[in-house]
Amino acid sequence: MRGMVASSSRNVPPSWGQNIRQEPAKRQTGTRRPFLSAAAPSSDSEPIDCPGRHAGRVFAGPAAQERPVHQASCSALRSHHPRDARDSDRPRRRGRRTSRRRLVARGSAPHSPEARVDEGLCRELRGRGRGGGRQPATRRTRSSGHQGLQDSRHPHGSRAHGSRARCVTGHRRSRAQLAADPRVRVRRVVRAAARARASELRARSLERARRISRRRGALRRGLETIRGIVRGPQEPLPARVFVRSPLTRVSHPARERPPRNRYHPATGHSRFDRRRILMGKAIEELAHFAAATPWETIPSGVRAHAKLVLLDTLGVILAGSVQAEVAGVRARLTATGGRGATVYAPGWPATDPRTAALLNGLAGRSIELCEGHRYVSCQGAVQVLPTALASAEWLERSGRETLAALIFGYEVAARLGAGLTARPIAHQNGQAPLLGAVAAGARLRSMTGAQMSLALRIGATLVLTPGYTNAVAGATALNVAGGMSGFAGALAPELALAGVAAQPNAIEEAFGQLVGDGFRAEAVTEELGHRWEIARNYFRLRACCNPIYAALDALEEILAEVRPDPASIERIEVATYRFAANMREPNPINYFAAKYSLPHAAAALVLRGNAGYHAFTDDVVRDPAIGAFRRRVTVREDPELSAQVPRLKPARVTVTFTDGRQVTRLRESARGDYQDPYGEGEIRSKFRELAGVVLDAAGVARVEGLVDRLDELPRLGDLVEALRA
Repeated sequence: MRGMVASSSRNVPPSWGQNIRQEPAKRQTGTRRPFLSAAAPSSDSEPIDCPGRHAGRVFAGPAAQERPVHQASCSALRSHHPRDARDSDRPRRRGRRTSRRRLVARGSAPHSPEARVDEGLCRELRGRGRGGGRQPATRRTRSSGHQGLQDSRHPHGSRAHGSRARCVTGHRRSRAQLAADPRVRVRRVVRAAARARASELRARSLERARRISRRRGALRRGLETIRGIVRGPQEPLPARVFVRSPLTRVSHPARERPPRNRYHPATGHSRFDRRRILMGKAIEELAHFAAATPWETIPSGVRAHAKLVLLDTLGVILAGSVQAEVAGVRARLTATGGRGATVYAPGWPATDPRTAALLNGLAGRSIELCEGHRYVSCQGAVQVLPTALASAEWLERSGRETLAALIFGYEVAARLGAGLTARPIAHQNGQAPLLGAVAAGARLRSMTGAQMSLALRIGATLVLTPGYTNAVAGATALNVAGGMSGFAGALAPELALAGVAAQPNAIEEAFGQLVGDGFRAEAVTEELGHRWEIARNYFRLRACCNPIYAALDALEEILAEVRPDPASIERIEVATYRFAANMREPNPINYFAAKYSLPHAAAALVLRGNAGYHAFTDDVVRDPAIGAFRRRVTVREDPELSAQVPRLKPARVTVTFTDGRQVTRLRESARGDYQDPYGEGEIRSKFRELAGVVLDAAGVARVEGLVDRLDELPRLGDLVEALRA
């Protein structure tokens, strides 16, 4: 297929769309002509407007040289022309169905003003090579559209879009002559130009695979199905110039269906498939559970554990409030004024609930001592509690209502996080925990299940996209994402109550396509009401990322057993699972990057005796002794240990001494999770140490006592007043 014919046996008037019956067509013979015939290249390319209702493109295929190709109007198809296809008086062959799908023919097509063709939709004749087939001998060609492509080499060549002949009379070409034509095939057998044809078929196969991939990607993103052309409006569009564009499958315009799984504002709902319906039902069930479940149904053990979680998180927030960047942000945001909620920091400034939740969440995230969920990447409490504290104080809710908001917000965060298939480097800050904060804020506002569902879907439009690369780079902006969960948790319920609308599948789209690689609806409601997620958390006593805890536990056991002089340690070799093995930077650039460096945590544990709050400061990072010891620690992945994740998160540590001795310890999982939890006394000691950064000893004891009986307080303001005192 070399190109379009540039010459014609008769002139086509410029207004062919309106005068298509001016000249009757001649009786066709059974001559087989190519769909696009060769001709001398034209000098210029001229845009042609199609008077039809749809626009498309004619694409260029392999050619001897790159030449401009014009678009053709859409009436090149037999069943589509400027008039409605149903009104066509063109006779049809009996027993032959018109295909609903057309293929754009490939070929470089030089353009001339005489060769008027329809814009963009030309079918590829399957099984007939590059030719257009034979014309029926007994059919009189009536012009239902334009006169088609002219073949200057044939005396009666007026149309190029014909079908296979039933009988052949008049001007005929022998089969040998047809086989000699390099542009056609006879009975689906390539008789000439075999190499070129094979190359074309290979290119077509590759393009088909690319086209399927684009369609699937478009469906996942909720976009229109990619068809290879852009549907034009009712008005004709000018042609464009293309060179060597790929073969593309298109749908017939008259039978074009709206894309599936799209949100239609006119109807107010999405075209869900079965899977999305299941997702929607699961999220609705979760929203109604979080909104309507009474306090009395929460087991007493879960209530007691939630108090311990609240106490631990409160201490983390207080200690984090003195970080330099946290203090700087607080000074700027509270300068604009506001009232209704307290910032848990020295001076106890008051501001609006959204800003207070943001600042308290930022403080809690900054020192990497917050708790987390054992099976889901979800630091729920530090992102849910700031919303609960700020909203409960502003709305004057009781301590029981505040504690219930924490429990149900954590439930929503962990269950949505379990359904989310996270991307490899995505961090959970500002994602599933953000919706947990929204649920907590909605619960404190006494919203119904339907209202909470709306608030959650509004919150899904506010999810963030932080990555673990922030941590390795020492970028404390990662902590802002955690603080924004609190801000959104106080904002989204107010937006829902104000009448803001959200699409029904906002959560599934956000977690399944935008920030995640998939979403499992069954994980959202699994054992709902019987398994409480806040009771499946872990606590932290070391101010570093949890995946490296198992290695530190194993090293701590060796140090407790051998009690070596640090100078006698020649090297420390750590083998662990894949995710933890990535945290092996020996030269962190600041205190925040050091929290994600296993060599730094191991050096601090050996030289300073612990890896707690005071072991991760800029002064410690710059300590020459710490820096020299970090270079003795090597970290690698062990595939056998990686295979045990997530059931276990193991690490194996081998310490080699200068005298040649080696001691090895294996830890299957870190201490602190619900399988091997820290004792309650250890958690309370941690709270006292961290809260003592801001409070005196009497204040620490007073706050601890109030949290123990939080469910008895008539208003949360009593706790705030104790803090201020």
